Amino acid sequence: MKALKKVFILTIVMAMGAVMQGQAFAKGGFGRGMGQGQAVNGDIADNQASEFKRGRGLGNGMGPVVNILEGEPVVVSGAIAEIGYYGQGVQIDNGTEIITVYGIGPVMYWEQLEVPYPVVADTIIVNGSKVVFSDGSEKIIALSVTAGQDEIALRDAETGFPLWHQGQGGVRGQGSMFPCTAIPAAE
Repeated sequence: MKALKKVFILTIVMAMGAVMQGQAFAKGGFGRGMGQGQAVNGDIADNQASEFKRGRGLGNGMGPVVNILEGEPVVVSGAIAEIGYYGQGVQIDNGTEIITVYGIGPVMYWEQLEVPYPVVADTIIVNGSKVVFSDGSEKIIALSVTAGQDEIALRDAETGFPLWHQGQGGVRGQGSMFPCTAIPAAE
């Protein structure tokens, strides 16, 4: 009876592991998002083999992926008007208009750098990349943020991957419980 119980528990644990691995892969930044027919570097996918190319896109598995490093460089400065929920961006009032910027990173990343996470009314400067998605929509993705005297690097300069995802055993995207490795901006 004990052996049967052990086999049952082992089977359940293995099944849970397979389910979690599948979710990590689906959210893992391999650029397969929602069947849009694009590989992670923006090239048209010619077959299944190209679906799994590593690239420099957002890579959260939730839609079309673009190479943020090939976007138009932009600088947005002003006071934070609103901070949306995760994934909704930060709205910055530059005195003329309100501009939404995405990807300033999670609070945990800023805390590891011992820099206060920006709040509404704080003045920040964002060095970003304006990218155009396959559906024609545009977003500004933050590459670095200057808040007060601190400049925070947000993306790897060579790959475009978010720096707060470093050190997570290759799992990119949502759901990781491992701490990130914070890297200050290059001087």
